[in-house]
Amino acid sequence: MHADYLLPFLGEQQYDQHLALDAYENAKKHDTKKLEVIKEELAEEGIEAEMILHEGNVGESIIEESQKFDADLIIIGAHEHSKLYHLFFGNIHENVIQKSSCPVMIIPSR
Repeated sequence: MHADYLLPFLGEQQYDQHLALDAYENAKKHDTKKLEVIKEELAEEGIEAEMILHEGNVGESIIEESQKFDADLIIIGAHEHSKLYHLFFGNIHENVIQKSSCPVMIIPSR
């Protein structure tokens, strides 16, 4: 699963709406392709996986999908973000840990 804020491209008044829509579609295609590659690599190792691209609030998306799947464990890759990012979007890991009904494992980026 990959969750991302893709829709803000469309809300910016100073951008040409056609360019914003193109950027949105390109970001969505890029994310989908990355998920397809990961799914193929897992299949080569004999691991069956589903591919989900969720648009919107990342923390809420993770919780929502984990509940749909009745997940036993949530594994999140850590990303290093600036303080400004955390100011606008919050701390995704803390949000998931607080709201999850199952254990959460965070894998460091390094």
